[in-house]
Amino acid sequence: MTILELIQLDGFPSKKAGSTGSGEYAGPCPWCGGEDRFRVWPSQGEFGKYWCRGCGRSGDAIQYLRDHRRMTYREACHQLGREVNLPSTLTGSRPAKPQWEPRVTAAPGDLWQAKARKLVDEAVHHLWTPTGKPMLDFLSQRRGLIEATIYVHMEFYRGIKAIAQFLGVHERTAQAFLYDGKIPGKKDGTGT
Repeated sequence: MTILELIQLDGFPSKKAGSTGSGEYAGPCPWCGGEDRFRVWPSQGEFGKYWCRGCGRSGDAIQYLRDHRRMTYREACHQLGREVNLPSTLTGSRPAKPQWEPRVTAAPGDLWQAKARKLVDEAVHHLWTPTGKPMLDFLSQRRGLIEATIYVHMEFYRGIKAIAQFLGVHERTAQAFLYDGKIPGKKDGTGT
């Protein structure tokens, strides 16, 4: 059953208004009642399509049945002889969410790291100056950090940098060294 047949069954006659594709039909709109503003293309899509130039209503046969006859999606599909396989959220038929797997990434290049270090150092330097006060206020008021915590972590970061430079390793390696006293990847853990 096409959209044209459904509309005519509901008492809205349509006449052929053009031969675009396999035909265009015009008639009164089932919603606004406008004469010759309602257009139907019975061969477009699976069951045909409609559009009212007056009120703007548009859709396919399923949408028509839902809007005009107040059917559910499932009822509209059944009326048109279309099989419906809607997944039920109650039966757990949703596809499984893909499991997150970590990926190995390379450290950014030396130039990028140098510029990032410079930016962090400048930001830390300005944090306790009048220009840094808004950020310090943000960290304390909005993020709940007290100045002592900010300072300790700033010094910890500087300590990691110093250890990394001294050992000639990446800062992540130096951070691991601070936690367990061994340099990862070295047989004796001393860096030799």
